Amino acid sequence: MKRTIGLLAVVLAAVGLVGSALADDGNDRVLRSELIGNLRPAEGGATLFGVVPAGASWVVASSDVDVRRDGRIKVKFEGLVLRDAGGVGNNTAVIASLFCDRSVGDTAPFALSPDGDGETDTVLGGPVPDPCRVPTVFVRPARVDPPYFAVTGA
Repeated sequence: MKRTIGLLAVVLAAVGLVGSALADDGNDRVLRSELIGNLRPAEGGATLFGVVPAGASWVVASSDVDVRRDGRIKVKFEGLVLRDAGGVGNNTAVIASLFCDRSVGDTAPFALSPDGDGETDTVLGGPVPDPCRVPTVFVRPARVDPPYFAVTGA
């Protein structure tokens, strides 16, 4: 358990350093990253910012996430599917959630295709907090208090 917590701390610190470096690149970018699929809790999936991983493990074939200081967020992915079963189960819509030490905001629900493809290009309710430590985007099912299927990584 101590090893898992230590590893999580190292990962979050690395993501924070990458996010901080990108935030200072002169073009108002807060985060540019790819998504990684979750691991289910029984396989060591981590709870991040109080958000639990989904009960099944997910994988993502390709993705791109871009968050700007003014609240613009673009999330595009292909092949976000259940690792063991393939497909997306009964999930037809997802949201993207931005966290900066705490929850900043969610996108409106957007379609998740049967092949696991989805895309949104929108603006959150307002600007991203400054500073935005450890900027992280989760892709989550569009429902109340959702777990996460995928999360940005360094």
